[in-house]
Amino acid sequence: MSVEELELLIETVQGTGLTYMMAETSYYRPEVITCRQWAKEGKFGVIMYSEAEYHHEGLLPLADDDRGLPTWRYGFRPMHYPTHSTGIIIPVIDERLVEVQAVGWGDGHEIVRTNEYKNPFWNTTGFFKTSRGHCARRRNAGSSTAIGCLT
Repeated sequence: MSVEELELLIETVQGTGLTYMMAETSYYRPEVITCRQWAKEGKFGVIMYSEAEYHHEGLLPLADDDRGLPTWRYGFRPMHYPTHSTGIIIPVIDERLVEVQAVGWGDGHEIVRTNEYKNPFWNTTGFFKTSRGHCARRRNAGSSTAIGCLT
């Protein structure tokens, strides 16, 4: 997304009076629902650190279409669309992620060498500061989701 596209989205919402919602599927995972409920009930106490991982196998075959042309999955911008894992953390801790430092990993595969974003990483790990000064870690990678809360 570009800044212009985001501004258009905001203008559309303001001009129509409609509500924009991004329905991140991780929010509805059973373990996230349970953790949200437990947090609401105070079972965790103060959550000072949270982390989530979202692993998604099988993306490499989706990088090219039937004609061998690159699809939208042929490389991503670094730290673009981290919501599969941040969508696990944010609803549980009920804070915003306000700062991030990220570390990426790539192996020199053709996709990480030639994608339009010049992104050399397959995945990134983000270390976040939350709106209340706590810490959170998220990682998106190439089969299961894990959530951890330490109090």
